[in-house]
Amino acid sequence: MKSTVQTGQFGRGRLSLDRGWLFHEGDIPFPVITGHQPSYDNAKAGSSSGAASPDYDGSSWRQVNLPHDWAVWQPFDKNANLAQGYRQRGMGWYRKYFPAPAQERCSAYPHSHHPRAMVDRA
Repeated sequence: MKSTVQTGQFGRGRLSLDRGWLFHEGDIPFPVITGHQPSYDNAKAGSSSGAASPDYDGSSWRQVNLPHDWAVWQPFDKNANLAQGYRQRGMGWYRKYFPAPAQERCSAYPHSHHPRAMVDRA
């Protein structure tokens, strides 16, 4: 199902990004970066390395829709936190591609337990 843009009174639009995310359970280590200029460049949107790079191949990642709680697929663990359903927590990566015309300003407001997001024009 395709997302639709709803245009508001002032030409603003809202695009639902709930469908078509890619998900990888576990951490993906970043390559070691040394030196001032490489460190500076890596911090800029669109030039990150590793899984944060727009060119990273996430084709083997599982496709999911939001909201998504991957912890529910974890086995029960009597030693895990009751408040987390007796399931272990961990790391995961999410990735989403969507069109953003170069002449348009784009803002993202994630709704998540850990609302860290990077929006790139790739």
